[in-house]
Order: sequence, then C-alpha cells, then structure tokens
Amino acid sequence: MSSTVRPFDRVLSPFDLFERELLRPNRTAETSAPTDVWESETAYEITVDLPGLAESDVTVSVADDVLTLRAERKSVAREGAKPHLRERRPHAFARQFSLGQSIDAEAVKASMKHGVLTVIVPKVKAQGARQIPVTVA
Repeated sequence: MSSTVRPFDRVLSPFDLFERELLRPNRTAETSAPTDVWESETAYEITVDLPGLAESDVTVSVADDVLTLRAERKSVAREGAKPHLRERRPHAFARQFSLGQSIDAEAVKASMKHGVLTVIVPKVKAQGARQIPVTVA
C-alpha cells in the first residue's frame, strides 16, 4: 500500500496520520456499498448499507487484526418463467479494515436491521504505566 502525503497532511500530527491509516479500507477489495466508520472513546462503529440482503447473506470476520465484511446476493431463478428485464443480478461485496492491536477482537458484534449492517468493534482499555518491582537475583 503506497503512502502518499497530501498537502494538508503536513498540518496533522503523526498520530492523526496513524489513525487515518488505521481506519483506511483495503482498496483492493470491491467497494460498492456505502460505508461509514465512527469512533467513540470505547469503540469503532462501522455501518454499511446492504439493501435487499438478509443477515444470512452477510459474513463478518476478524483475523490478524483485519475486519472483513462480505455479502452476496445470489441469483434467483423462477421455474417456468423467463426474464424480460433483469437488473437485480448476483453481486458480491467485500471490504476489509485494518484495525490495529488496540481492539478487542473477541468482543466484536454485528447486527443487521432494515438492510443496514452495524458492526461494533470495542477498543481495548489502555493500560496506564505500572511500576515493576526490582528484586534481588
């Protein structure tokens, strides 16, 4: 993945640029479903418009700190009828997000309502500095 610096990127801190790359979707995947990514103090929330699809048509997985969303509309044939117009064709959608190690992969939740997929990705609570006792060896 190439990292191009745009003119306004110089104004941002390195941490802002890191966050932008963290949530940047993998551009090699087919992306045709409108997607929003929101961040709160405790989680990321990803919403994807998937009209006409059911939850059984969608898979969500996390592997190696990458969230993968997949959806597929399968072809439906009608016995004894031939199509005159067919705009609702089979279609597959896939999108990946690099999450980094600051998320709780075991606690990711996904739900679907009215054709909108919502994925909640909880963040791991930051552990403050702790003092390590030094013992005599």
